[in-house]
Amino acid sequence: MDKDGYNLFIGSSTGLIKGAYVGKNDVNVKVFSKNCVKDKELISNKNEITYLNWDSSLENEILVGMKNGIKTFNVDSEEFTINCSIPDGNIGGFFKNDETLFLALKSGSIKSLKYPFDEENLIEEFNVGKDVEKMKRSITKSNIVAVGGKDNDLKLYDLNTRQTTFIAKNIKPDELQIQAPVWVSDMTFFPDSDKIINCSRHGYVRLYDPLLPQRRPVINVQQPEEVFTCISRTPNDQQVLVGSGYGNLMLVDLRNKNAFAGKYKGFTGAVKSIACPSNQSLVMTASLDRHFRIHDFTTRQLLVKEYMQSRLTTLLPKESFELKKFKSETTSDPEVKKKKKKKVVDELEPDSQNASEIETSSKTAKRKTIDEKAVEEPKKIKWKKTK
Repeated sequence: MDKDGYNLFIGSSTGLIKGAYVGKNDVNVKVFSKNCVKDKELISNKNEITYLNWDSSLENEILVGMKNGIKTFNVDSEEFTINCSIPDGNIGGFFKNDETLFLALKSGSIKSLKYPFDEENLIEEFNVGKDVEKMKRSITKSNIVAVGGKDNDLKLYDLNTRQTTFIAKNIKPDELQIQAPVWVSDMTFFPDSDKIINCSRHGYVRLYDPLLPQRRPVINVQQPEEVFTCISRTPNDQQVLVGSGYGNLMLVDLRNKNAFAGKYKGFTGAVKSIACPSNQSLVMTASLDRHFRIHDFTTRQLLVKEYMQSRLTTLLPKESFELKKFKSETTSDPEVKKKKKKKVVDELEPDSQNASEIETSSKTAKRKTIDEKAVEEPKKIKWKKTK
């Protein structure tokens, strides 16, 4: 498979990017993984990849967010072209606008950097609150971003004015006047709308409409025993998917009071990233159990499950992602198909001409082993007790 065949890129906890081609022909699935870090000393949990994003619509370069900085990965050459160290720590999100890179740091600031994206080319920095865990850009308004984190409720910022346009308000306190804890772990905007929905490590999913006078959530769904880590839109605009730290992938229907509409099965580790291609009814997930999975969104059937050797943290599919037959499998030449079929049989089974010899030799070996044991092991004598 050539480089153009890669339709998915996956980040891991050891700092590796894995380029994969996921296709389907009947029940056959091939996944191509490539180690993109040539220096083995860089493979460490300290270099965990936290975020992946395309550099442009051409999809030939990937912006890689790590615990200790940002790198640019070239898909064609399979090499890192830019390495920018960020001393302030974890990166919660970033995106590129023209030649300016905006990134949110866990320390509580948003920085704007010029190419080649190092501290010497810092344009501006402004504070957005402490413990920022995630930043996402609006789909409809490119100058609006959402941020949130631990004890830092959802806020919308205008990058042109550096001012807040919306500050979420927590739900009402309980009968003991105790405020509900806040920990925003992820959020996503809706297309063709200003609405935004977020999830929390405290087990809630909340929908906000910045155009309404109220700042409290329009919809608040709670699952206190869960720890939600990621959220994604789905092919159905009235539903979203949330992944949890307990290995659950749950479907939330925003039209029903009992909003949790079902689960996708098959996980044994925390779900870290969810992606739903816009052109297909599929759900892709990366989890800490080292598996990449694809479910059918409608039937919830598990279509693809592939072991990827390291703990997976994030994934980035191409816009044109599609499950289809491999080119090598779609040939119409009957002779080619016959040769491929024979090759598969030869790999899995012994040659038919030598099958009888192998079977005979194995029986002889077993008989010989039994006879040797009979000679080597003396018979045990049972002694009778005398009165």
